[in-house]
Amino acid sequence: EMAQAIAQNFEAIGLKVNLKVLEWSVYAGELLPSGEPDPVYFLGLGAPFTGEQELYYVHPDYSLNYTRWNNADFNSLYDKLTNSLDEKERQDLMNKLQAIVMDDCPWVPLWHQVDFYGASKKIKWEARADERIDATEASYIS
Repeated sequence: EMAQAIAQNFEAIGLKVNLKVLEWSVYAGELLPSGEPDPVYFLGLGAPFTGEQELYYVHPDYSLNYTRWNNADFNSLYDKLTNSLDEKERQDLMNKLQAIVMDDCPWVPLWHQVDFYGASKKIKWEARADERIDATEASYIS
């Protein structure tokens, strides 16, 4: 639905659109290995980490960075991030890196999904950042 809405917006400004909705296995198995995916594509990302991994998606050394975006300030700060163990410094660096990405906009972020969960008060469980639900992490409170 999101891809169709974007395609309609492109067509409204005179761009010809050939919308192809592919299963991830087809996209990852055919287009990504070629090194040349279509110039416009729609992907969802998520990771259970603190932000460093998501920022690497636009780093020039990342093999799947098909935007070919390269920013010297970003690269320098990212190198500092990967070498820092101080949580406050890492958070500050990630905030700066995210600001650079948002200003240069190698990707167009469309939305941020927020997940909601419900559970009985008799269940001790905490939602994970990666959206996975592992029932072995839950316990019953008597």
